[in-house]
Amino acid sequence: MSNTNIFIDEEKSKQIDEYRLIDDIFFNAFFDENKKDVEFVLKIILEKDLEVIEMSVQKQYKNIRGRSAELDIVAKDSDNKIYDIEIQRAADGAIPKRARFHSSMLDSAAINKGMEYKDLPETYVIFITETDIFDEDEPIYEVERYVKGKKLRLFNDTAHILYVNGKNNNDTELGRLMQDFMCSDPDKMHNPNLAERARFLKQDEGGRAIMAMSMEDLFNKGASVGAHERAIQGAIRMIKLGKYPLEEIADIMELPIEEVIELSKKIKAVPV
Repeated sequence: MSNTNIFIDEEKSKQIDEYRLIDDIFFNAFFDENKKDVEFVLKIILEKDLEVIEMSVQKQYKNIRGRSAELDIVAKDSDNKIYDIEIQRAADGAIPKRARFHSSMLDSAAINKGMEYKDLPETYVIFITETDIFDEDEPIYEVERYVKGKKLRLFNDTAHILYVNGKNNNDTELGRLMQDFMCSDPDKMHNPNLAERARFLKQDEGGRAIMAMSMEDLFNKGASVGAHERAIQGAIRMIKLGKYPLEEIADIMELPIEEVIELSKKIKAVPV
């Protein structure tokens, strides 16, 4: 089925028109398989030349305890430096411990069996926030670890965290980039390459079909996550009752038996 045959109703069409780069769904569609614009954004934020050689959008990571994270953009440059670019409209989505968790996930994914710690790559977790979450009117807030002693010294673990202030609209490269991130009209964007991609997704029939499919995928994903969470809660209640075999709970709740066994271990309601 061709993308151009997808029906886009009036409500969905209006949403597409109003999307900005600071909005998750447009951000993801915009940068999907789009290394050149990811490279451009990183160059402006970090004020250095670099070449992106690998990248992925909505990259899934999971730690050994099963806690997963979906990172907006993960990119690697030609110097083996790793970048996680996140957009956050709400301040509570960019809390320090989330940045810490994302940084740890990059490390976990980068380290291989037998690798020495000194060979861990340099990493950057970059939050682009719609609001000035530190409220000090700085264009960028850089977070580094320091050693407290007779003098303050950089810890130099090469794990960096940056918060880019989306409210910054100064007449600088970064300020103009943030203006483009907050702009819904491609014809008012400063950078011609960003404007061209935005114009395609918003005004071209094929681009709007891509956006419509992304919106549908997000809706289906949310419904699936909600259904799984409800199944988990139902299984927990059944386990606590202590009346049902784990296999029966797995069958009724349509969950993998391994997941039900792990739930049972955690709440210690049924011997396994």
